[in-house]
Amino acid sequence: MSSFPQETKVVVIGGGIAGCSTAYHLAKYGWDTILIERDVLTSGTTWHAAGMITQLGTSPQITKLRKYSTEFYKELENITGKDSSFRETGTINIATHKSRHQEYLRQKTMSKLFDIDIEVISKKRFKDLYPIAKNSDVFSGLYIPKDGQADPGILTNVIADAAKKEGVKIFENCKLKKIIKRNNQVRGLKTDLGEIKCEYIVLCAGMWSRQIGEAAGISIPLYPNEHFYMITEDFKNLPTVLPTFRDPETYLYIREYHKKLMIGIFEPNAKNAFSKSGKVPEDFSFGEFKVDKDYVNMLHSLASKRIPEIGNLKIEKYFSGPESFTPDTNYLLGETSEVKNFFVCCGFNSIGIGSAGGAGKATAEWMLKGHTTND
Repeated sequence: MSSFPQETKVVVIGGGIAGCSTAYHLAKYGWDTILIERDVLTSGTTWHAAGMITQLGTSPQITKLRKYSTEFYKELENITGKDSSFRETGTINIATHKSRHQEYLRQKTMSKLFDIDIEVISKKRFKDLYPIAKNSDVFSGLYIPKDGQADPGILTNVIADAAKKEGVKIFENCKLKKIIKRNNQVRGLKTDLGEIKCEYIVLCAGMWSRQIGEAAGISIPLYPNEHFYMITEDFKNLPTVLPTFRDPETYLYIREYHKKLMIGIFEPNAKNAFSKSGKVPEDFSFGEFKVDKDYVNMLHSLASKRIPEIGNLKIEKYFSGPESFTPDTNYLLGETSEVKNFFVCCGFNSIGIGSAGGAGKATAEWMLKGHTTND
């Protein structure tokens, strides 16, 4: 590892997928960029993400960012010569009543603005694409064939390799001590490896971002909740390509995971993580929470109703870990009002893997041009 520099244009704080993407795009635009990570790349939230990547967002702006993410992840092998683990498996969201079907018709119309291939499918077409599931209550589905999946650890490290090729210096096991500012403008930062002068800082520290911002007099409104999923044993005769499955009515999602099934739920009544102290511990790098048995039973029951074979499979892994959420469930991107040249790129509400490629690019462009290219 190279010696710790004394000066640079910009420092990115955080070595998850958002930090690595932001650093890559800043360097691609010609900025001298340093990335610091208090532990190792992917520690925190990225390492345990489900790795589902879909293009369709809740707004035109979010959709543009996510579409770019899928394009960027596909291009990474050409950039680095390494397999990013991205696989184009497709996504299916089902509708079990007519009002959800109407929503899908509107989304299909909106998708034409962004040249995204989307199909509204029948219950029979759903069964053809997802043969292991029951379809008796399915009204229709929304199928996005060019969506995909990836291994978050592999994907992030390949993005980091791409960043290094552009000249980014990455320092792991580098703990931030203090943001240095003068006249409410970024001047540098102190770490346990040394002090560095810089013109810009981008905070991509995930669930630690609120605490880091608070120490610098900046409000960053996000907080981690517990998120739960489980992984089955090998599923015999699982289709080679199986789309990601979502049922919005039951909050259920299922994806193929190394010949197994990963089964998760976006909890309607989520629990705050670290509720006793309110603080995210500094050493919670690859930590897990105790699994709630009620969630286990609920999730197993939901999944088995949709895919009966799940009832016959052993569960190899129950996982519960933190995911950051914002009050309005929108990303936190851009320059802070409190400190000039201090930018944030965090708060992805459990969709960070599918968002980080585009969000990193948007943040870099914002810094480069001094304004956003999109609203």
